[in-house]
Amino acid sequence: MAEILTLLNQVWKPPEQGGPVGAGVAQLIALRDSLGFDLPRELQYWLVQCNCLIAGDGHGNTYVLDVGR
Repeated sequence: MAEILTLLNQVWKPPEQGGPVGAGVAQLIALRDSLGFDLPRELQYWLVQCNCLIAGDGHGNTYVLDVGR
C-alpha cells in the first residue's frame, strides 16, 4: 500500500489538491447500502487510504475516484 500511495503522490494532479485522503466509515457504509452488498476487505482498506483523488495520466486525461459519487 505504501508503494501505491507514493506513486499517487507522484502523478499529475491539480495544484490545489493535496495527497490522497481516505473515505470515512460513514461513506463506506453509505456505499455498501447503495450497492446492496459488502465491499471486499481489500477494497475497503484501499478506500480508507485513498478516496476522491484526481489524478492524470500525463496525456491530458484526468480521472476522479470518489466513492461518494
